[in-house]
Amino acid sequence: MPKQMTLTLTPEALALLEPIRPTLQEFWRTEGAYLKPGEALYRIEKRFGDQIVANVCIPLGFRDFECLIIARAVAEGVDRLTLTL
Repeated sequence: MPKQMTLTLTPEALALLEPIRPTLQEFWRTEGAYLKPGEALYRIEKRFGDQIVANVCIPLGFRDFECLIIARAVAEGVDRLTLTL
């Protein structure tokens, strides 16, 4: 049975992607919101991966998936995500 986990992101974590926030949010409005969650994360990584690594992964020492979760939250304009595992 799938389990759900809710993540709350700090303002500091979300602020790291402020430089690309408008572009991420445009992606979400026009494409990401209509995709399955895994596909949306894949496309975020493909399109914004270098910027996410430079702005989030390296400064925080996070792994790729953790950085993608932050990017998805920024794209959606939220500070809390519920993931189904």
